[in-house]
Amino acid sequence: MAADKPTRGADRNRTLADQADPAADEMLLPSLDDILGDETDKPALVVGQSLGGYLAVEYAARRPAWVAGLVLSGASADYRGVLGVTTWVAGLLNRIRAAIGPLDRRFRDGVKADLEDGPLPPDIVATVINGGISLAGYGQGAMALAGLDFLTKLRSFDDPVLLLNGAEDRLNPDAAETLEPKLPAAEISVVPDAGHTCSIERPDKYTAIIREFATERVWAGDDDVTDESGSKA
Repeated sequence: MAADKPTRGADRNRTLADQADPAADEMLLPSLDDILGDETDKPALVVGQSLGGYLAVEYAARRPAWVAGLVLSGASADYRGVLGVTTWVAGLLNRIRAAIGPLDRRFRDGVKADLEDGPLPPDIVATVINGGISLAGYGQGAMALAGLDFLTKLRSFDDPVLLLNGAEDRLNPDAAETLEPKLPAAEISVVPDAGHTCSIERPDKYTAIIREFATERVWAGDDDVTDESGSKA
């Protein structure tokens, strides 16, 4: 199951003020309640990519009984201090760029070309593109991360946590090495030959790592869990 973040991507005509609405982040948490309540009767493994990883931490802090484990992908960095300031400024600049038509179109065309040249099947690429590509959303996400204290909430989560990053991500692999010793049940894994968007760049390897984590750490010995081939784990 994949939950998209409300207000991101599809509606490209939103104003900068609309894009900056912090209530958008709150909207996703009840959405996850609805999805998990409809689809499963036991705690779920929640996987979050980039900003989604920090939202996954927030969800686990609010609904610990609903979360059996966390996979935080591209979401190991602590955006406080100097990193928080530089990230906030970068986010603001992206929101300004998004208001300039040619720059916004160049960004969307570049992301679209990268997706089409990547390993994802055409139908998946089309789904991502049709969902919308928003430079303003990127900027808003960066500004939302600045100053965020996710570590306090993550430390209170006692179930398994996987810090999963692309080997070529410029920030998160080193941050994961710093973060892992501070958590009660965390481990690190790296997707080779991939950057920040490792789920898109190496989808097969990314999925295999998560399946192994799910079967060996989150639901070890659970007869209802299957491996990649569909066999009982």
